[in-house]
Amino acid sequence: MMWLSFAFKNSVRSLRRYVNYLAACSFAVMIFYMFSAFVLNPAVHHGYMTHTAQQVLASCQFIVIVFAAFFIFFFHSGLLRLRSKEFGLLLTLGIIPKQMGRWIFFESLILGFVSIVSGMILGLLFSKLFLLTMAAALQLPHVIPFAVPPASVLLTAVFFGALFLCEAYLASRRVMGLSPTALFVEQRSAQKVPRYSVWWIVIGLTCLGAGYYMAVSESREFIRDLIPILILTSAGTYFLYSQVLIMILTVLRRRALSGVSLLVVSRLMYRLKDNARVLTVVTMLTAVVLTSMGSVLGLQQIVGENSLRVNPMNVMIASNAANSTHFSATRLRHILNTHGVRIAAENTSSIFVATLRTMSGQWVGVQVMSLSTYNSLRAEFLTDSRLKKYIPALPRIRTAHAELMVPYPLIVSKRLTPIRAELKIGRAVETIHIQKQSNVRVVDESNQLPDFELVVSNEDYRKWELDIPKSMKWTIYSAMLSHWVKSRSAVRQIQDAVASRNLAVSATVTGFKQTQELLSVMLFSGFFISTLFFLTAGGSIYFRLDSRLEEDRKQFRTFQRLGLQRKEIGRLLSIELLLLFFVPVGVALVHSTVAIIDLGHLVLLSAGEWGILAIVAAVYCILMFIFFGVSRIKYLQRAMNQTMG
Repeated sequence: MMWLSFAFKNSVRSLRRYVNYLAACSFAVMIFYMFSAFVLNPAVHHGYMTHTAQQVLASCQFIVIVFAAFFIFFFHSGLLRLRSKEFGLLLTLGIIPKQMGRWIFFESLILGFVSIVSGMILGLLFSKLFLLTMAAALQLPHVIPFAVPPASVLLTAVFFGALFLCEAYLASRRVMGLSPTALFVEQRSAQKVPRYSVWWIVIGLTCLGAGYYMAVSESREFIRDLIPILILTSAGTYFLYSQVLIMILTVLRRRALSGVSLLVVSRLMYRLKDNARVLTVVTMLTAVVLTSMGSVLGLQQIVGENSLRVNPMNVMIASNAANSTHFSATRLRHILNTHGVRIAAENTSSIFVATLRTMSGQWVGVQVMSLSTYNSLRAEFLTDSRLKKYIPALPRIRTAHAELMVPYPLIVSKRLTPIRAELKIGRAVETIHIQKQSNVRVVDESNQLPDFELVVSNEDYRKWELDIPKSMKWTIYSAMLSHWVKSRSAVRQIQDAVASRNLAVSATVTGFKQTQELLSVMLFSGFFISTLFFLTAGGSIYFRLDSRLEEDRKQFRTFQRLGLQRKEIGRLLSIELLLLFFVPVGVALVHSTVAIIDLGHLVLLSAGEWGILAIVAAVYCILMFIFFGVSRIKYLQRAMNQTMG
């Protein structure tokens, strides 16, 4: 018990040093608890949100845990290094390493306990506000009732308790393994002159180039390529700081520099070499924040347009010819009118299902429609101005010719089929000439119909339709609505009415609301996680500066004896801090631009979305500048006032 009391008193005495660490840990616990309490809230768990949105929030909990593990292990080990002289002195006075390890173990547990308790208290205090904000973001019809799920309390305590316990054990082992001599000289060891290697520069630039090439190439395998791109970009970023920038600064140092410029270049060489790993982490965290927030905000701007491209028919009911049950268009109109939704245009079309041989020799399902059917659907779609640029007019199609439609969002730039392709209609196989392949969808996405669409001549369609079974024929009723965004309740009633009739029903508003809800959850969750990443990015840089505070004080005394004025030393530090804070932001902005290009292969982005990325970057830079300003004032006071005051 004596060691527990000793650890507690020491933690209290070191509170000023640990206050930022405790605040960040408590913030991470608070966010994890609020996400957990929201997902496990009985009202949410039983239907307020889609399963996909709940999975996004669960993923955010995992991200918070991973972030917390990195933050706790990295920063606490750094804080312990700052106390190396204190530990060395205690060992010299007779405390054995085992006792020292026990002390650090209990101290770490106390810090973890305080973080968990304070974080959960803050989570409880802000949970109601979190629920209200989430309900507003998701546009839920009812307020989510406040609840304290026991499972979320237990989950938070177990996860973070295990994390702090593991960290306490590792921290105690690290301290126990050091000798008093190593602890005393750890911060006094002479620094070697930073050098660079041409081979490492080539490797670093190759990694960056390979990562960028994979991102900007036309590959649609975003998920598959994500991990290799992250690994290559992270490695390239590390070598950029530890090798490429050192080479540039070495070249600058050899030039005729004088005064503050020479000092800035010389000090930056050592700072970049020592802090390459930290700057790499800061750069990647910043890139994640810029990319995620920029892409989600950008997607929110185009979600309505994308919903129209996936389901161009505002309401579609598809019935198979072999199905004896039908849903009359008259009843559909009645339901829509009851909910105050007006029909702008409607259409009844016939299609049939066939299979088409691709370049690889595989057979894929296609919807076959006549040119006249396509033109009548296109005339219907033109009532919505946003669809005009996506539904092209087709030229006359001759017999034995066809136009292949690859449906959005499945964008295929390469030719899917040979020019002369085989079309299997029932048992017969026809040879057709594919005139053109377009990325267009004219029939709503449905799990009962194939995605690909084939437009053929009227003569071919009438001839082939005669010989196919009823099970391959479909009748499609579609309606374009004047205000489809307000048709959600009407669509739900239509879906309930046809649920037992084996009919395919789709609507633009369904995908729109689901995507909007998902993006709202991602945006709301991303805000908290981005805040964590931002604090970590800025805190990492300041923490590394703080670890060199004693060294800077000694250098500034030397500069003063050499005649350098306080104002000049202040300008030196300002330039150095400005570069250390904003060089990672600049590199991260390049990474984010490439990442958005990669994302654009899946979702077509316009100039407006790039503008949103610019706004997100500007806001991030402003916040980082505020962080820089506060850090500059605080660090200058601690480094200069005690040196020259």
